[in-house]
Amino acid sequence: VADIVPGSPNSNRAPQWTLTPDPSAATTTCQLSLGTTVLDTETCLPTASPTTLSYTADLVGQPDGDYTFSAWSTDAAGNVGPALTENYVLDSTVPKAPTLTKVPASPGNNRNPSWSFTGDPGSTFHCDLMRGATVVVASTTCASPFAVSLAGKPDGAYVFGVTSTDLAGNTSSKSSATYVLDTTPPAAPRFIDRPVSPSQKRRPLWSWSGESDAR
Repeated sequence: VADIVPGSPNSNRAPQWTLTPDPSAATTTCQLSLGTTVLDTETCLPTASPTTLSYTADLVGQPDGDYTFSAWSTDAAGNVGPALTENYVLDSTVPKAPTLTKVPASPGNNRNPSWSFTGDPGSTFHCDLMRGATVVVASTTCASPFAVSLAGKPDGAYVFGVTSTDLAGNTSSKSSATYVLDTTPPAAPRFIDRPVSPSQKRRPLWSWSGESDAR
């Protein structure tokens, strides 16, 4: 009976199985295979408990794939019992970074910006928001769209980040987008030239200047 089995799929290259053999067994053999290729066969090792045995695989340098763990007992007369089998999927492939599908217009004065994104099916997403070195929203599990409130926050450049983690625990690189919050009204325009008043001109002309990004 397998008492403890590693989670699968998983990126762990040293998965461990713990099992309870038949009390009448003289020896218990553990084996690991990938497809039809036997990678390792050895006597299962004792644990701190006198009634359980364990086996730890070494998958360093091995490819991702569907591995099979097998264990069987042999009694003192040489009779071999039925094999216990468990599958273990090694998945060490990092998922692609999430794709940002919608970001807030920047610069903007919206204090409730949101970001939309997609990623590999079955992935868990984590989002965060930074302003320089200041953590505005610490990394947290999230879903698309992800909205934040910047009420009471100062103007500045806010960087949204999102990663995806697959079922095996592999985490992607981060996708990010910058949102510049600008709620400061521009300065009033300054007149450079204006018509003399009173005047007989029917086409008076005014000239002025303002901030470079003013409209």
